[in-house]
Amino acid sequence: MLIGPAIKQARKATGRSRDEVAAAAGVSPRAAANLENGTGSLPVLQAIADQIDFRIAGLARGHRIAQQVASARSRDKLSVATLARKAKIAESAVRNLEVGLGHIRSLEAVIPILAPKARTRKSERANWNKGSRDDRHTPEWLLALITDVFGPISLDPCASMTKRIEAERHITEAEDGLAAAWNGKTVFVNPPFSQAALWIRKAWQEWHHGHSGTVIALLPVRTNASGFHDYVAGQAKMIFLRGTPRFGAPDRGAALGGIAYGVMLAVWGGDDQLVQQLASELSCTMILTGAVQVFSSSRRV
Repeated sequence: MLIGPAIKQARKATGRSRDEVAAAAGVSPRAAANLENGTGSLPVLQAIADQIDFRIAGLARGHRIAQQVASARSRDKLSVATLARKAKIAESAVRNLEVGLGHIRSLEAVIPILAPKARTRKSERANWNKGSRDDRHTPEWLLALITDVFGPISLDPCASMTKRIEAERHITEAEDGLAAAWNGKTVFVNPPFSQAALWIRKAWQEWHHGHSGTVIALLPVRTNASGFHDYVAGQAKMIFLRGTPRFGAPDRGAALGGIAYGVMLAVWGGDDQLVQQLASELSCTMILTGAVQVFSSSRRV
């Protein structure tokens, strides 16, 4: 498995330039270029992987590549020395990989030993049955709860081309919700998860500049991403759902299976009591301004 070409392919699938991804990941354009050319370091790889939803499937479970390597070695009952010998690299190189350091060439050396069938996991833009995994329809019961509490939705700035939610105004992909102003009292957005960082920043900007009274976003839980810390934590009220919703398919009404990671509602603006009312109808953990509350409900997502 060659990491550089795989990263380049995954980055292009998001529609973002290399320099744009580098800036979002907090690495230099040169470091990003080196990575795509196969000469990068593991810290740079992890930073960029977090931005473009790059994951290695078949290696081992883990949120970080270093954790996957360590877990796979432990699973296979291999010592550091044995893995190093089989991969023909130094023992120090294995140890570095397992703490998130080292070179991607060392990673490429151990992957065939730990996971001969390893591959890059399909990104959020990959095919999801006959549709796109980025085109997930919000569960109707969740939308009903939101409108019951916050009232009618003024704007959906990321409206699906195949099924639109009930809102006074819709912005489709052709109109580009990332460029248009989000003028409205209550905005709801379920963005493409592969570009969540861009939509999070946009949501904060529209609320911060007073274009939107309240912005409610359904998002993947990625607390390791810089966008979460810059624009969500301390800026929005957060509702972390227990379990994962069953999103609707873009090409048919039936619900599809849940996703493999958590989701949350981020609410910029909005009255604390309204957010608490919404949270009380869910099984979730809610974080307001410095306060954490856990709710238990019979409703399962």
